Amino acid sequence: MDPTATRRINRYPRLQGCHKQVSPHHTELKSLVWALKCLSRYQRYCNYFVIHSQELVKMIATPEDWPAFAAELNEFKTLWASYQDGQVVYKDKSSNTKADFLARQARTRKHVFSYVNTCVPHWIDIRNSTFADSS
Repeated sequence: MDPTATRRINRYPRLQGCHKQVSPHHTELKSLVWALKCLSRYQRYCNYFVIHSQELVKMIATPEDWPAFAAELNEFKTLWASYQDGQVVYKDKSSNTKADFLARQARTRKHVFSYVNTCVPHWIDIRNSTFADSS
């Protein structure tokens, strides 16, 4: 691999590209598991996760009702054990404008990815977004 490309990749340790999963629910759950792994790797623990999928909240609450997701839910459960009093809560897209903006921008790219950070990726145009106020 070209050394310049390696430096670019290393600048974004919390950016992950992946192939499309079996279903959108698999992708969402895999992204949540990846975020937990990333936070754990950097010894950062967040006890409050806001997601825009009611089904994912239901999966986490009643994993036995979702046998197709057993492997992913077991991995989540193992990682989640280190989070004291953690919560995964639902918030609709219209109320979660920053996450919705990131999702819309991501759809314009040619691959699926997950992003966990407090700052906006450099490739997103934030001039007409709610991020413009926080940068």
